[in-house]
Amino acid sequence: MVFKRKLNLTKVDLRGNLFLEKAMKLSEIPEVILDQEDYKYLLLEIFSFEENRSVLIIRGCEKPGYHYNILWEQKKTYTEDEFRISVIGGGSVSIVFINENRGVILAGKSWDYGREPDRGVTAEILRRHFPVVSFS
Repeated sequence: MVFKRKLNLTKVDLRGNLFLEKAMKLSEIPEVILDQEDYKYLLLEIFSFEENRSVLIIRGCEKPGYHYNILWEQKKTYTEDEFRISVIGGGSVSIVFINENRGVILAGKSWDYGREPDRGVTAEILRRHFPVVSFS
């Protein structure tokens, strides 16, 4: 028997038996995960080898973390044998309340990865989760 890809045998039951982990689908990956208040974020492209397509996601962490910490956490979550993660860019984001609506303000750039080429793409993704989005 020949396998084209490395299998992920990281799960062990109570009896010590190894079993295959179910492969995650792109549709199961949350589009936006952000901590509260002010934080740094990255716009990431995740490519699935199994599905042969990619999606854009936004991930953030509280300051004073570094942008590479965000990437490191995502690489631990989405294994390299199933996904390829590419950084599009990043910056800082603040969650604010405007007229009782929760919104976000995007600003700056990542010193590690630069600003995403089209911040409007990031704003559009965030608009699906926050009523008010402002960016510079």
